[in-house]
Amino acid sequence: MKLQELLLSSNWADVQKAFLGFYPDEEEDIKELEKVYQNLNALTPVESDLTLTLSLFEDEDEPFVHVSGKNQETDEDFSLGFVPWAEWLGMEIDEISLTDFSQTDIVAHSLFEMTFFGFSEEEIQETLTYLDEEEE
Repeated sequence: MKLQELLLSSNWADVQKAFLGFYPDEEEDIKELEKVYQNLNALTPVESDLTLTLSLFEDEDEPFVHVSGKNQETDEDFSLGFVPWAEWLGMEIDEISLTDFSQTDIVAHSLFEMTFFGFSEEEIQETLTYLDEEEE
């Protein structure tokens, strides 16, 4: 199952409730997140070599969910914060993630990771450009 399929079978009210349950400090940005959710439904997915993987980590303070892309050939994990959203939509979701998390929770956690650096792909690209310039 691909992320686009989960997104299309979800509804915003459920995703919003799950999102705010996991990330209550993000409530001020919920309208921006809703716009992203709506925009994702209009994108055409792009095939990806990565598999979307969610893992629960028990931290001393509180548990958190790590969202990453796994290359199935090399078993390497990759951060997805700068991956184009159309590619996110084309990623297969790891079978273990589908078992361990509800479909709504997968969408909510994915939205958090997708928008970590901005609420548009242009904002995210600007952040990436800035970080690249800082490294030089």
